[in-house]
Amino acid sequence: MKLIAQPDASSVYKKRMEFFETPGKITVEVDNVDEKLWDSYLEEFEDASLYQTWAYGKYFTGGKNLSHLILKRNGHIAALSQARILTVPFLQRGIAYIFWGPLWKRKGVLPDNRILADILKAMNREYVEKRKLMLRIVPGLFEEEYEEIFKHSHYEKNNSYKPQRTIIVGLEASLPEIRGGFHHKWKNHLNVAERNELQVLRGTSEDLFLMFNGLYTELLQTKDIPVPADIDNFIRIQHNLSQRHKMQIMISTSQGRAAAGLVASLVGSTGICLLAAANKEGRGLLGTYLLQWEMIKWMKEQGARAYDLGGIDAENNPGGYRFKSGMGGREVRFSGQYESCWSLSSRIIVNTGEYLRRRKKKS
Repeated sequence: MKLIAQPDASSVYKKRMEFFETPGKITVEVDNVDEKLWDSYLEEFEDASLYQTWAYGKYFTGGKNLSHLILKRNGHIAALSQARILTVPFLQRGIAYIFWGPLWKRKGVLPDNRILADILKAMNREYVEKRKLMLRIVPGLFEEEYEEIFKHSHYEKNNSYKPQRTIIVGLEASLPEIRGGFHHKWKNHLNVAERNELQVLRGTSEDLFLMFNGLYTELLQTKDIPVPADIDNFIRIQHNLSQRHKMQIMISTSQGRAAAGLVASLVGSTGICLLAAANKEGRGLLGTYLLQWEMIKWMKEQGARAYDLGGIDAENNPGGYRFKSGMGGREVRFSGQYESCWSLSSRIIVNTGEYLRRRKKKS
């Protein structure tokens, strides 16, 4: 019997990745950037979002446990990722969590899947191999078009994670063409809202956020839903965001009184609707229709290419689904969650923490 030598795991891994290798010299820098410089780097990426800003990450870690990885090709920045690091003291085992990252679609450059493969490998080496952490990624990618790259980069899909669905409204057409894409009933409601003599306030101030908070709280109370901490969180994050990356708040008023409100973010080339609310008067005046149209116009002026309506759930929120689907966008599903972990202790720590959190929620 002839024995055939088997290649070791590292050689198999290297061969599998050859297809995705990017030509040119690749270098990686880790935790070698400050907040101001990081914010300037975000400006270079189509897929940048609020969730990869330093201010957003700092709020959830207290500013001490953020990690920033920069991948360069031939000396030029090609991809970025911001991770939140959660570890057990002294053991230094736990999780590196990347939400809506990595960023790899440079503005003015055709997307190169090899760049995505390169930064996935770099993140694996830094957080999984070197730091012995579980690495968990929720990328801002749609469906499963990049699943092969994640798989070949030693990531497993978490099938227990339910990916969010949303609607994307394209903004590259002219405003009349965008408006023409709205469903007939939605356009009729917008026409009525424009005749209702509503005034629209727009800005980034805390005062506008507090006005929105009043509308949001009133809306939830009418539905007998406890007010979540989201608004307070967003106000604190807003305070720390750079002026260029601050969330935009729009409030429609009738006779000087707030009627409806909308909060959205635009960091890269896709805007995201974060929060929306209207009181009884605002709903009667169709204020949210006007605000969504005004937000589309503002985002288009800023150069946005698309507008993410912030998630849909046809089963549990059919009214919200009907409203958003009436804007004529494309319904999509995000790709889900991917993990990589070679450390048993980190996996046990993360799984135990999640189990305890689920039990606390149920109690």
